[in-house]
Amino acid sequence: MSDFQPGEIVDLTIKGVCIARPRSATSVTIVDEHGITYQMPPQASVERIAPAEWPPQPGDLWRDRDGSVWLACRVGNGDVSIITMICADGVADRAHEQVLARLGPLTLVYREERAEDDAKYPEPGSGIPDQPGYVVGKCGHRVAASEWRAGFRVCERCPYPVEGGEQS
Repeated sequence: MSDFQPGEIVDLTIKGVCIARPRSATSVTIVDEHGITYQMPPQASVERIAPAEWPPQPGDLWRDRDGSVWLACRVGNGDVSIITMICADGVADRAHEQVLARLGPLTLVYREERAEDDAKYPEPGSGIPDQPGYVVGKCGHRVAASEWRAGFRVCERCPYPVEGGEQS
């Protein structure tokens, strides 16, 4: 990338950026992974990849570019579940990424609103229903009850201690 010379005219593509609150009605403002915003020049072309409501949540209804309706469902259980989309006409089911790539743009038709006050988060150390022998770790993931009793408060995927610098 260092072989570009001043004055050259190039096409620049930045993939996977999020649209931020615009600074003006005639420009597009993007935000990076650190929350820093950048105003794109008027020459920049913008192609919508996914709507702001993406990714789908279980129970969502989405409409594809051809007008077909898709239901988002969680398939599997525990750590190996995925979101899949089932077409309302019954002809196909696909991973949500495939539906977006092949049939996008997608538009959210319906999403059940969930009040944050209704959300119940289990306390660290509490048992997990339907998963005997596991408790909720301080990281929010499951931890074997025997490891919890031995002082390990986070799962193996979260090797760094949380909130306070110690495991226990």
